[in-house]
Amino acid sequence: MKKQGKPKTNDWAKTLSRGFILLVLVACVLGFSLTMGFFSVFKSVQPGSVATVGYTFYDMDGMPVLTSDRNLAQTYYEKGVPIGLSDPLSIEGGEISKPGIVPVKVYYPDGNEYALFSNEMDTISSEIIGMKENSRKTIQFPFADTMQMERDAEQINGVTNFTELESGYKLVLGFSDELPIGLDNVTPVTAQRWVTITNKTADGANLEYGYSSVEINVMQIAG
Repeated sequence: MKKQGKPKTNDWAKTLSRGFILLVLVACVLGFSLTMGFFSVFKSVQPGSVATVGYTFYDMDGMPVLTSDRNLAQTYYEKGVPIGLSDPLSIEGGEISKPGIVPVKVYYPDGNEYALFSNEMDTISSEIIGMKENSRKTIQFPFADTMQMERDAEQINGVTNFTELESGYKLVLGFSDELPIGLDNVTPVTAQRWVTITNKTADGANLEYGYSSVEINVMQIAG
C-alpha cells in the first residue's frame, strides 16, 4: 500500500492564514458592536435630535388615559376601563409646536386621532433633552389645572345625555384648534380626548381636560 504523504508546509500555512483572517473578521464585528453599544450608553438627546419616546398620560385623578404600552392598555381593557392606545411618539428635542392641538393617531378610541396640546408636547420635547436611551422620567404639567371650562346642559346634550352624567364621569369629546372642545356643532372636530365631568349642577358642568403628568421612556435616539 502506498503511504500517504505528509501535508506540505505551504498547505498548513494557507490553512492557518485563512483561520487567522476569519478570527480577525469576527473580532472586528464583535468589536464594532461592542463599541457602538459602549458609546450608546453616553449618547443623549440633544436640541434638534429626534427620539422615539414611549409614554403614558395620566389625568388629574392619576388614571392612565393614553399610552403606547400595549400591555398596560390590555390590563385596563380587561378591567373594563378602556384607555387610548397609540404608537410611540417621534419627538425632536427642544421643538416648539404650533399653538393648538397636536393630533396623534390611535387604535382606540375608534381608530381616530387623539388630541394632545402643544403645551404638553413642548414640555416633553424640552424635558427629554439630556436623557439617554432606555432612561425613564415622569413629567408634571403645572398648567393642567387651568385646562377646564364650564359648559351648559344644552351644549353637553349635543354630545351625550346630560341627565345621566355625574361628577367624575369620563367622556370622549371632540377637540379643535379653534375651540378647546368642539361642543358648538359648528367648529370641525379634528381629534378626540378623554375629559372628566366635575362640579355638575342642574344647569351645566365643569369639563376638566388637563392631564397631570406623563411617564416617558426614551427608546431610541436617531441623531
